[in-house]
Amino acid sequence: MEDLNNGSKELKLMAIEMLGLSGDFRVMDPLVELLKAEDEEIRAQAVEALGVLNDTRAVKHLVGALTDNSRIVRKYAAAALGQIKDPRSAYMLEKSLNDPDFDVRWRAAEALTSMGYKTVK
Repeated sequence: MEDLNNGSKELKLMAIEMLGLSGDFRVMDPLVELLKAEDEEIRAQAVEALGVLNDTRAVKHLVGALTDNSRIVRKYAAAALGQIKDPRSAYMLEKSLNDPDFDVRWRAAEALTSMGYKTVK
């Protein structure tokens, strides 16, 4: 946690990854806070960590990340939602099938398929 506040960018990215891998659901709030970071790599790593954490409480935050101005964040958000497989995210994932970025569309389709939806676009 200390590296999130005081470390270099590389240390922050590693710390975020470790938080996701920790399996400790108490780290969700710090990860959600990182979704507000200016740096897209920090936001993307936080999104990925939330997916690895695999807690349905993260769904509303990950759905919000599907509209981030960074295509990388949107792509990771779609993938994370595919890991969590919560049907509450299906509507926004379906909207992401129209994203201007191919990778975002692809990840959204994969996420929907992993939840049992058939995607035809």
